[in-house]
Amino acid sequence: MTKNELIFTVFEKLKIQSDDTNLSEEMVSSLLDTKRALLLKQQYSAKPWHLPREVKQELCMTLKLVDSVNGYSCAGKILQTHDALPGSIKIKGKEGPILVRKEDNSVIAINVVSTERIPFLFANKFTAMLTYAAVDYDGKLVLISADNKHKFLQQVKVTDVFEAPELAMDYECK
Repeated sequence: MTKNELIFTVFEKLKIQSDDTNLSEEMVSSLLDTKRALLLKQQYSAKPWHLPREVKQELCMTLKLVDSVNGYSCAGKILQTHDALPGSIKIKGKEGPILVRKEDNSVIAINVVSTERIPFLFANKFTAMLTYAAVDYDGKLVLISADNKHKFLQQVKVTDVFEAPELAMDYECK
């Protein structure tokens, strides 16, 4: 059942039950998205790796080279998406099961960290050559590495479970 069919069904049920017709389609759509996010969190919080492929969306995002992220700068090279990612569903208090790949679908070994850890990423010599990703306060994905090889990326594919699938559809890979 599509979202439009669900909205239509809600309006039909409301007409039968009461004379309240001052609800907008946007409000019902927002309530459906909120309920979907809540159900996904409840169902997959114990085993987030069992998320079905049907609820994930793959977005193509372009990257640009920046000097700092939210005022934080670090020794590495920083790439940031041009546009903000739609809000993702946080399972167990972390960012969703985010997966970042090159545009040719090869996987990049990435460690997802919080934005507050950015200044301290390259303090340890054993983890200095790793590639890190963070979602900044503006919702943009940030890739950070001391290695220059990731600097040549121009576009990445980001797979995640988003709260509002309609917003994510604008960025889906064609």
